Amino acid sequence: MGLFVCGAKPEYDFVRQTFGYPEGAVKYLGLARFDGLYDFHEEKIVLVMPTWRKSIADPAHFAKRLDSEKEFKNTEYYQHWHALLSDERLKAKLQSQGFRLVFYPHPNMQRFLDDFRVGCNEVEFCDWRSRDVQDLLRRAAFLITDYSSIAMDFAYMEKPLLYYQFDLDDFRQHQYAAGYFDYSRDGFGPVCSSLEEVEDAVGRWLALQKNENRYLNLERRFFMLHDRNNCLRNFEAIRDWKEA
Repeated sequence: MGLFVCGAKPEYDFVRQTFGYPEGAVKYLGLARFDGLYDFHEEKIVLVMPTWRKSIADPAHFAKRLDSEKEFKNTEYYQHWHALLSDERLKAKLQSQGFRLVFYPHPNMQRFLDDFRVGCNEVEFCDWRSRDVQDLLRRAAFLITDYSSIAMDFAYMEKPLLYYQFDLDDFRQHQYAAGYFDYSRDGFGPVCSSLEEVEDAVGRWLALQKNENRYLNLERRFFMLHDRNNCLRNFEAIRDWKEA
């Protein structure tokens, strides 16, 4: 491994100290894609972007693991996210101030998109093949996710978000083990385990319509490079590595 690029200072510290890469191979340069997260014009969009589940979808082939629509609708994943999208109290809070829900599940889960539409007439459903993720992130005012790394991009813009983690123990056991990032300690927004907690957190944000200082401070310590020069640093590091 000649070069390992990190997007955040805590990630850099963790990788450099944990995995035994050669001295100087791990660099905190910022992710190149973050340079596209400036000059945004927010709209009244609450973006809902959950990640995938290994027990439901095959990431290698974008295929269903489950044999039927009925099986999928019996999963905890479907039941919790569909309940959120169809929740009348949540939608009433958002609509009272002109906001709308936009649902964009992970590409591995997109084959189930139509299963979520029942009872969710006011929600916009996004197909990954026709919608640009970075454009949606720039336009959205608030993000609801679970464990998706897309929260990093949203936090880089210093926008408010929440984590809806109704299945944390199962996710840790069967998908990804815990790493350096602890959502309760390091997260850029509240961690919710129930729909009621989501409603409350969204209500608090609607009352403020801005990010809370405690989360802004976390974001600024996490992303210490914030200068639109990530692409340049990455280019120079790759050039220097190839020429060495």
